[in-house]
Amino acid sequence: MKKRVLDILKILIIIIFTCITVCLLVNVYNLNILKLGIFIILSIILVLIDVFFAIKLLHNKTKLVTKIIICILIALLGTVYVFGTIYSDKVINFISSITEEKYEVQKYSVLVLNTSNYNSIEDLKNEKIGFMSLMTNYKKVKDNISKKITFEEKIYENVGTLVLSIYNDETKAIVLDDSLIELLKENNVNFINESKVIYSSEIKYKKQSTKKAVDVNETPFIVYISGSDSRSGINTIARSDVNIFAVINSKKNKILLVSTPRDYYVQLHGTIGLKDKLTHAGLYGLNMSKQTLEDLYDISINYSVKVSFDALVNVVDSIDGIDINSDKAFTAYANRKCYFKKGINHVNGTCALAYARERMTYDSGDYHRSQNQQEVLTAIIKKISNSNYLLKYDEILNSMSGAIETDLTYNEITSFVKYQLTEFHNWTIDSVIPDGVSAMMETYSIPNEKKYVSLEDTKSINNIKNIINDYLEK
Repeated sequence: MKKRVLDILKILIIIIFTCITVCLLVNVYNLNILKLGIFIILSIILVLIDVFFAIKLLHNKTKLVTKIIICILIALLGTVYVFGTIYSDKVINFISSITEEKYEVQKYSVLVLNTSNYNSIEDLKNEKIGFMSLMTNYKKVKDNISKKITFEEKIYENVGTLVLSIYNDETKAIVLDDSLIELLKENNVNFINESKVIYSSEIKYKKQSTKKAVDVNETPFIVYISGSDSRSGINTIARSDVNIFAVINSKKNKILLVSTPRDYYVQLHGTIGLKDKLTHAGLYGLNMSKQTLEDLYDISINYSVKVSFDALVNVVDSIDGIDINSDKAFTAYANRKCYFKKGINHVNGTCALAYARERMTYDSGDYHRSQNQQEVLTAIIKKISNSNYLLKYDEILNSMSGAIETDLTYNEITSFVKYQLTEFHNWTIDSVIPDGVSAMMETYSIPNEKKYVSLEDTKSINNIKNIINDYLEK
């Protein structure tokens, strides 16, 4: 009886170990980071180990000591397999989540002057309502309002003329999305105080990708990285406070990071007349930011990645903070609780974000902020690469959940990783920031009011264009 129980126990051990092995191999296959030949070899090795253990454990002539050793090995390898399965599953789910079909949510409101007698959307029946032509999905917003009432539509080119229309009695109400309302809170407080919201709603729509897919392992490509200051989630429209694109050349093992200051004075794509701050391009959608940079540098951006500031805070906290090297002592303007001494500072996620956003402290303002952003990103990469944080992978991935998205596909990402693991590239990473001249200028989004901007330095831009072209050569 005892022998039969032991035999059943051994069979269960072999079955469980085999199931764990199969789960690991299935995940490794789905992860798609190993070449087929290497995966086949790995599968054969693991299957042979399973067969060897089964034969030795079930064979009656195997010595007791050998069986004990095999059980110990099964326990150890089983633990490793389980860890590998969980790890790969986390990676698969994370990549899937950031590459899945994208939707954006646009929240919008109908505003009237406080002095008016309009208190609900129904009160605006047959009245004139103003819209901004560049407001993302304004036609869908208009259609939503049309389901409530009939009205006369008036279209304006920018926020300034739209707001002016309600004071001039050209319109009785205007429509703004949340990002534009936040912009007015900072730049036109009078209107915010003198107006009221009588109707709010939101639309959810499929994001239109403008990516230009290439073979990422054979052809140099450009990825635009947008850092959103939205506190309402990654899928809402907001200003782009971080604008970096990476020129990646896998054949030459080179990466060029180009950081364009948020206050750079640029012509928004498809507009004429006044230029605007680059950060304001994000108010009109990610594609506007991307296309504006394409116009500025005469480039074609292949892919985009959008990251919310929450991701930076959470990632830094998940790796127990980072070290940054400040060239002067200051208290962060955006967060007065964050003080930086001159030299090395160990900071948490909140202060890392404050450091990345700081410009008021520096004479060079936005230019130095771009340098800080590159320093923070470099510090994060270095620390995540440290083997001491291998066991915190799940916490690191969870910290980025819901705070990053990309139009790269699952296969493009895993194919690129597979290529790097096969070739073992030693990458050279360079970075550039265009020069600019500080000035006070009217902007497209907020005309008739001068704001701080950084005027384009043509010589610097042309020099960066030449560097980009060098990196794009196969």
